[in-house]
Amino acid sequence: MHLDEAIKRRDEVILHRGSLADYAYELVSDIYPLDQLPDLIRNHIDYDSIARDLELNSEVTELSRNVWVVNCLEF
Repeated sequence: MHLDEAIKRRDEVILHRGSLADYAYELVSDIYPLDQLPDLIRNHIDYDSIARDLELNSEVTELSRNVWVVNCLEF
């Protein structure tokens, strides 16, 4: 998806501003109550790897530096 298309579909597009690892953290914490996980597990979640997988699977697309479409599989 290009920036022009995202702007045209602005009511449908969900954007994340920041690093993809930050988005991966938000995604995981929305799904799992991280404060209820034992430290042994919580401290070993690799958000950079999750972020890389999201990008490799085309689940997110970078529009510009640190601006991501995070629901691009819906298009």
